[in-house]
Amino acid sequence: MSFSKKKHVIIDLEALGGIHESDTIITAISAIVVQGSSEESYSDILARTKFWKLRISDQEYTRTSNPETVAWWEGQAQEVKIQCYIPDLERDMHPRDVLLQLNQYLLDMGVNDGSLVWTRGTAYDIPKLLSLYTEYGIKPVFNSWNVCDSKTAFMVRSNGTTTQYGLGGNPAGFQKHNAMHDTALETYKLLKYFKEVEAGAAIKPKGGEAKGGVGKPTAAQKHDPTSLEGEDFLKFREAVLKRLAEGNAYTKDLTEMWNEGLPVKVKSLHIRNSLYKMRDAGLIKSVKSGLYSHWELMNG
Repeated sequence: MSFSKKKHVIIDLEALGGIHESDTIITAISAIVVQGSSEESYSDILARTKFWKLRISDQEYTRTSNPETVAWWEGQAQEVKIQCYIPDLERDMHPRDVLLQLNQYLLDMGVNDGSLVWTRGTAYDIPKLLSLYTEYGIKPVFNSWNVCDSKTAFMVRSNGTTTQYGLGGNPAGFQKHNAMHDTALETYKLLKYFKEVEAGAAIKPKGGEAKGGVGKPTAAQKHDPTSLEGEDFLKFREAVLKRLAEGNAYTKDLTEMWNEGLPVKVKSLHIRNSLYKMRDAGLIKSVKSGLYSHWELMNG
């Protein structure tokens, strides 16, 4: 069976511990199963994403929590805390029941030994979830050796320049750190990625060159309306130098927006696309260093 026709499971969870604490309390789990070649809108994906909120009190004596993570949760948006953190006697479920329902959902959706499981990074969600399965003596439906990392897939897609699949901003109503929303958004990105894999097109950063000679650039890659040429490019560089000279705070904003896959603008010009132009013109050594070290721009 081809990659695009496989069943894919996308999972996200929220917890009270850090990346190295697999036995931590899990507060919420979300999952969805998609066919690799399907096309769905973000709102449709969100509407059918499964979500379970776990009762914290059932885990307090057998699992751990990190005070720093708990303090971090206290500072999150109220709607996200209500959905994934604040106890709710009516909604919260025993962890065992959640695992059984998750397994049944995966079985009902046709998940099998060949299905792939995706998370954003493999060090956080899966170890915690497998730890919970082990605690209750329940075998997961999915195979842990079929776990895939969307960050790695997107990094390969961009020739190593970013772990994001840029959408030009998050969908309306998106709630960061809400397991249900995070699952839906990652699924939306992955479905676009699966379609690119199915088409066999070479993927390259805008303004850069595809490496390896595999496939052909798409029409959108050939005709990038936001790329800068000639006098516009020189004006852009002047604007960037001026803004970056204002201090590291602005550079940090650029970095955070870049990492989140958002469009970064100076005087309505797209920095991300244009940094590739600046790199190719020899004005900066690399796009990454151009964002993280503004002195490289200043000294061209």
